[in-house]
Amino acid sequence: MRFIERFIMQGGGGQLLLILALILMALGALAFVNGRVKVESSGEPSFTYQLGAYPPAAVEFTLEDSQRHRSLPLKIYYPKAEGVFPVIFFSHGTGGSRDAFIHLSRFWASHGYIIIHPSHPGSDKAAAQEEGIIALLDTNADPQQWLDRAQDMTFLISSLPELARRIPALRGRVDGTRIGMSGHSFGAFTTMLLGGAKVTFPGGRSLYMPETRVRACLAISPQGTGKFGLSEDSWSQINLPVMTVSGTRERGESWRKEPFDHMPKGNKFHLVINGAAHGSYNDYKPKRAQGRNGRAVMYRTHLTLQKASLAFWDRYLKGDDHGELQQFMQEAANEKGTLLTVK
Repeated sequence: MRFIERFIMQGGGGQLLLILALILMALGALAFVNGRVKVESSGEPSFTYQLGAYPPAAVEFTLEDSQRHRSLPLKIYYPKAEGVFPVIFFSHGTGGSRDAFIHLSRFWASHGYIIIHPSHPGSDKAAAQEEGIIALLDTNADPQQWLDRAQDMTFLISSLPELARRIPALRGRVDGTRIGMSGHSFGAFTTMLLGGAKVTFPGGRSLYMPETRVRACLAISPQGTGKFGLSEDSWSQINLPVMTVSGTRERGESWRKEPFDHMPKGNKFHLVINGAAHGSYNDYKPKRAQGRNGRAVMYRTHLTLQKASLAFWDRYLKGDDHGELQQFMQEAANEKGTLLTVK
């Protein structure tokens, strides 16, 4: 410190700043964020995404289900444009919230979709903070949780006219005839329930509640047999288009592929992303970027998921048959680290 003080007193302050700047530039690129210097390694991705033609926007809202005495906080993404747009519902995983998957929702909205994220009371972030995530995970085996989550989604689908009436940004823009259902982890289970999966409660009673208003499903990290009352026969009656997604670092090529393996043929897709872990699909946080080159793998996972899901939604919600899905399939066949299976 004394050396630095003498160096500055002798007029070397400018040289010292130059030296420090050169050191920082050697480590990475300098960027000012909120008045602070942010240093990024030149070899690391910046998590920037190429959006579509529409600027994405978001609004928060809370909807009350008076019959079930449940309050559902919502975050709704939409394109800032005139027109009528399909709707995608997204169900978060255990301990998640309406703030999950921002990167994916903004991307979809920029391409002409309205995305509705609820927080599921009892299995959301608030519950995790109150009970602890380990204790909360134990409650996933409670069939009441399965039912509550699925009923949250059917209630929201039925409430689309009310949302369009009460939220100015949605007036005249909601197409309630073109609905997609999506989710991650526990939310993937919720998605498959609405898609027509059948599960067995402890004691033998079955739960089967397909949502006929849903046209297509995207399930990220779905569960296989032996959990949540799922068996090999659970997916035998799912006849609508479904894309399931998993990674090689999360039982991706076996257990999480079982829903795809046991669904009937026809408009079914299973995407495996090399290196992706269970948290790789969600928005970037250091703890989610696991393993060697975890940040780079996570960024590549985001880009792959965005492209594959958009091609899927465009085909089955917009009816666009311009070959985007076929093109992605061809690219996946040639790209190292991505495997897309179709039946």
